Amino acid sequence: MIYGVTGHRPDKLGGYHAEAWTRLCGFAALTVKRFEPDAVVLGMAVGWDMAVASACVALRVPFVAAIPFHGQQRLWPDDKQRLYRLLLTQAERVHVVSNGPYAVWKMLRRNEWMVNEVRRNAGEFIALWNGEAEGGTYRCVEYARRREVKITNVWEEWKVHSEGAES
Repeated sequence: MIYGVTGHRPDKLGGYHAEAWTRLCGFAALTVKRFEPDAVVLGMAVGWDMAVASACVALRVPFVAAIPFHGQQRLWPDDKQRLYRLLLTQAERVHVVSNGPYAVWKMLRRNEWMVNEVRRNAGEFIALWNGEAEGGTYRCVEYARRREVKITNVWEEWKVHSEGAES
């Protein structure tokens, strides 16, 4: 089965520090193992997307890196830019959705492309979404629902995982 992935950035997942990243990557690996995808389609944003991409590399699961435009990483911290470039070299395929410089609508178009790609392959989506009715993750989930793509939200499992790691 092909799975698409959407989820939050680090500010909603424990922060930008190394411990939070390690915890997120651990959860991403558990999630990839649980769903046993044949391939994953993801958007390469800092946070859940890059954690799942890292898990795919470690677990040898092919992934498609759907990037909204060349240079989306330009304003990120150096360590995330390096990881981004490394992950792109490990992708089975890199699909650039839009040309030109940064624009918010390009992230939304990238999400729509991912949903349509997953739907075309009769796949499903895995969301790490806190349920808030705003932002890119929400819009991606809503678009998937409108396109009748099955979504599994792993937020409750994430809460248990992240709380357990803090104890």
